[in-house]
Amino acid sequence: MDIIKRNFYTLLRSAAFNTRGNIEPMSASKWDKLHQLALTYEVVPLVYNGLQMYRDDFFLQLSDEQWEMWEKYCRQHPLDDKEEKNELLRADSLTNPKLKRKLTQILQQTPAEKAPTQQLLLYIISNVRHILYEGVSLKQLIALGTFLRSGGQQIDYPLLNEWLQQLKMRQMATMIGGLLVEGFGFSFDEIPFMRITLDKKTRMAVQEILALDGGRMEEWYFEQGNHIFIKNSNSSAMIWRVSHSAKYFRYYPSESVTSFFTNFIHSLSHVEE
Repeated sequence: MDIIKRNFYTLLRSAAFNTRGNIEPMSASKWDKLHQLALTYEVVPLVYNGLQMYRDDFFLQLSDEQWEMWEKYCRQHPLDDKEEKNELLRADSLTNPKLKRKLTQILQQTPAEKAPTQQLLLYIISNVRHILYEGVSLKQLIALGTFLRSGGQQIDYPLLNEWLQQLKMRQMATMIGGLLVEGFGFSFDEIPFMRITLDKKTRMAVQEILALDGGRMEEWYFEQGNHIFIKNSNSSAMIWRVSHSAKYFRYYPSESVTSFFTNFIHSLSHVEE
């Protein structure tokens, strides 16, 4: 992991979990690249909060113009926890019909005293949906970690593991737990829903996700051409989608396939009647 990403994660961990790390010295151009990374992953306010914690650090050398750039963005885009509007990213639904029915049953039959356990399940599903659909959401991953740190003692983990098994989500849940361990300093004891060890392929997948080299999905859809033919609006994004779905097939085959085709059908909705 390069110096930009190491500083990026240090600032995120500090802001989200009140930890203290070491800021490594970087050039102005690298700090600009870190800002762009925060923009791409929609965590500018969080990273800015981290920067504020290190404002007097000798190695945090930002110009007045760079500070203004961060502050201006945060004034215009305050951090919020608005409900997910994209149907394909909703935590209370899955695209596989059988799994969707099972999830609906779980949500409808959960007694009130198990509400924290249900909420943790929804945080896990939200992370799964983002990883399958568009790539990792650092905001959702941090929200999951924050919930574990603040309310983990209220969770019925045997029940949660039973739900994960019913939804065939154990492998993906273990991967998400691995992201918290490897990227944000969590211990295995804080994540009882994941397996104690990561197999070699899962560990490689976790490292690849945290490296943030895979990018995020660009919008792609089909549209009517000049004649009767349908054309793809963004072929590179479509190729990314195919490759991305294939990458995570082994971790959640029943959902990754239907997620791809649901997105495909959604894209066709842009075709004019």
